[in-house]
Amino acid sequence: MRRSRLLIVLFSYFGLAAYFLFVRSSVASADIGSERAYLESDKVQLASASNNGSPPYVSLKHQFDVRKYTLDVKPNLTSGKIKATTSIKIRSKEKGLKNIELNFVGDWKIKKVLVDGKTAKWEHDGVVLTIKLGKKADKGEYREVTVSYKGIPKQDPEFDLQIPTFWVKDGIYGHTHFEPFQARYFFPCFDEPSEKAEEGCEVIVTVPKDLTAVANGVLVTTKDKGKNKVFHYAHEYPIATYLIAFAIAPYEIINDKYKKIPVVHYVFAENKESVELDFGRVPRMMRYFSKFLGPYPFEKYGAAMINSNLGTMENQTISFTIPRTELGQREYECIVVHGLAHSWLGNAVTISDFHDKWLKDGLASYCEALWLERAEGIDARDERLTQFNYQYFHYEGIRITKGIEAQPLRSQDYITEHWCTWLVTHAKAAAVFHTLRWEMGDDNFFSSLKKLYSDNLYGYIDTTKLKNTMESISGKDLSDFFQSWIYSPGHPEFIISSSYKTVDDRLKSVITVEQVQGFTTTFPVTLLIDPDGDGATAAQRMFVSGRSTSFEVDVPAQAGAARIIDIPWLLMRDYTDWDYSD
Repeated sequence: MRRSRLLIVLFSYFGLAAYFLFVRSSVASADIGSERAYLESDKVQLASASNNGSPPYVSLKHQFDVRKYTLDVKPNLTSGKIKATTSIKIRSKEKGLKNIELNFVGDWKIKKVLVDGKTAKWEHDGVVLTIKLGKKADKGEYREVTVSYKGIPKQDPEFDLQIPTFWVKDGIYGHTHFEPFQARYFFPCFDEPSEKAEEGCEVIVTVPKDLTAVANGVLVTTKDKGKNKVFHYAHEYPIATYLIAFAIAPYEIINDKYKKIPVVHYVFAENKESVELDFGRVPRMMRYFSKFLGPYPFEKYGAAMINSNLGTMENQTISFTIPRTELGQREYECIVVHGLAHSWLGNAVTISDFHDKWLKDGLASYCEALWLERAEGIDARDERLTQFNYQYFHYEGIRITKGIEAQPLRSQDYITEHWCTWLVTHAKAAAVFHTLRWEMGDDNFFSSLKKLYSDNLYGYIDTTKLKNTMESISGKDLSDFFQSWIYSPGHPEFIISSSYKTVDDRLKSVITVEQVQGFTTTFPVTLLIDPDGDGATAAQRMFVSGRSTSFEVDVPAQAGAARIIDIPWLLMRDYTDWDYSD
């Protein structure tokens, strides 16, 4: 009887409990345990809202380039209210620029607005701040706009993960979170990832004397001011708005270095002793990623612990992360690697817009596996990739039972279910990058990543640039691969069948591989196939595409049926031996 499509799909979901039993990891066993708890909790966001041009996402006139942001913030760590002054250095892109528009969302009380130190006229409708420059700016001319304001930062209502723009707790903890579009809820800015402040940023934070503030770049000065202390940080490299950040807590500091680059971690006192092991190999990680991508791109690196539900955020030069129960066992290291890897892929080289979120987060996730391959070996790498597969297939099961439309890796919208769960943009994307490596070969794959990075350093990439770079290095046409694996949803599901025949006294196994997934998309991929069931040692690489691919392979004897050899990291299902009847 023909296999039932419904039963196959349901097994993809309910069979995951059995699948999970086979996922073992000496490197990150506690990590996958916490990931599984997350997957089975209500935090897996599948419902979503689309921006559809709603007011917070209005398209602004791009009549100027942002050169630098300077934020001077006095936060209240109990109420969440801030008093702030933001200065923006801009350069006109057109002749006779009269006004500029900035994203600035919220019920702010704006105290004053200056242009080059002189009082300026302005209008604010709760979404866009329009400032009259006074004297017109010709193309290439600079202006400095300064806005002083106070209020409580709101939260993007369409960001389903519901992470506050400014999180405060217990009067001693606070941190910002600006990805994807929450910078505009905290300071006036041109809030698109494609508009970096080319000269970097300065962040000045005033906190009670017993607390420490950390922000992007290096600490320039600390000054006592009555009962408070003022921390002044400066970062002189191009930066996107969503990567600007600061955090506040009663921190202990762990100092390290990579070559001449300071590596400074800000941790909670109760975690300092245990976390030193997890952060201890950061300089080695920096050396490893510098070898296969390029030199570390900034003046400093470090991580800061935060007391919230955020998880991890790769703010430029200072990743935020939460303490977890597995600290001190080196099982936290994947989280450390992920934040660091973004320094190259996401920060120094930034995605043009969040349609390509999969690119930065998939590469950073894949870097977790690459680091494990380097530090612990291929088995450790494959275990991490197997964990990513578990996450993705669990997501698929939830999606199917809730009737949610499948999403491709490259999102069709900024704010979608696809954005709000990392199970596609992180887990599936990591597996797809390893599949690209499998198809291209190590030399071509790593050369492509290095060229992509060096060609676009401090600039922007998108999926098209990735494809073009990989094609130029490998000489392969990757159009079908990208169309299926990246621009289309789903994954391949296979059934393999075989028979024997003799041709000119030569015994052949006649093999047919069918793709039976419930999508119109078919996935080109190279499988390992044992042509006669004689064991994995006889497996051969065979490229399949389309609904049905057939091969004839010489074999020494009739031993059994052909079979697909399990590749633990490959996103696929093999239904050959499943015998569900209608």
